[in-house]
Amino acid sequence: MNVHGFSARPLPVIPCAHMSARNPSDSRGHKQQPSAMLVERLEMSTAFILIKAEPGCERDVYLSLLNIDSISETHVAYGEYDLVARIDFDDEKEMARTLIGSMRSIPGVIKTETLIAVEV
Repeated sequence: MNVHGFSARPLPVIPCAHMSARNPSDSRGHKQQPSAMLVERLEMSTAFILIKAEPGCERDVYLSLLNIDSISETHVAYGEYDLVARIDFDDEKEMARTLIGSMRSIPGVIKTETLIAVEV
């Protein structure tokens, strides 16, 4: 899809950890054990990063975000923030490295706000 000169890259479908971790019941109502892969997914966390870019730099920031491997989704947004990125991480240090070391150092990034997703 092409929106205002931005092309979206195809992304793999990644099931949400809180959804995949549910123990489904068989036809008799017995709980099934989640596989090791599903249990492992529970340990991952997700953060959505709201990004404000300098006027006229939105496209360059977007293209730079596409080159960061730890970012699983990148979207252009209308409103106070210009872009939204999603990162999945195993620990907060990994998230901080991506945010501070990679995202905030992109030329044209004015401000970021991090929203860490939680299970309710």
